[in-house]
Amino acid sequence: MKTAFLWLSLSGFAYGELYAQVGSTVLASYDTTSLAELFNRVPVGFTFSGAGATRGWLGGRIPWRDLHVTSPQGAVQDGVLTFDRDKVWQNSHRVSFTVVYQGRTYHGALSLPFVESLRFHLFTDSLKRDNPFDLNVVGRFSSGKLLPLDTSMVSFTSTGGGTLSAGRLTVAGSDTLTRFIHVTARLRSSPAVSDSVTIPVKIVADTAELPSEQQLLDKWQRRGRRR
Repeated sequence: MKTAFLWLSLSGFAYGELYAQVGSTVLASYDTTSLAELFNRVPVGFTFSGAGATRGWLGGRIPWRDLHVTSPQGAVQDGVLTFDRDKVWQNSHRVSFTVVYQGRTYHGALSLPFVESLRFHLFTDSLKRDNPFDLNVVGRFSSGKLLPLDTSMVSFTSTGGGTLSAGRLTVAGSDTLTRFIHVTARLRSSPAVSDSVTIPVKIVADTAELPSEQQLLDKWQRRGRRR
């Protein structure tokens, strides 16, 4: 018998319907409030037709010790799925499961959210010399969420000068030649998903250096003596 899949999306839930060889079904779900977009540990549960749901997140009566769950993309321990994001991406953004319960074997998969696009979100429009400049990147996910991404998910390259390290740009104060730095961010799981930006380097300081109180006092005293 062929294995079929039905993908559903409900508020607060994500479901994948798994068909057993004998024709009965089991629903696999995960808690979408656990931010699977950013974290690789999420509560999961299985609901078996006519038998109920697993304990833990779903609040059912079926103990996890009665199930044997395996997956090429991760592992399930006491109702918590720990997954490898790169392997999930390579599997069309799905975690495949084999579930054995009461002598029956179920096969299927559960879709997880993935990054569809990147964009830079910079807090200032230019870089000052001798001041570290953080490269902030936001990912738009298939779930519709916009979330900040760190260097565990995004890699950076730059041209034009300065020093790039761990998502941070720095231009030395002695560097008077660098005027613009071009930076590209790429998704580690899929480098084709990328965004680029050109960041100008400030040529002059934001404010002029102000004289000290003593300097002002000396200036006024000199003016008084001239009168």
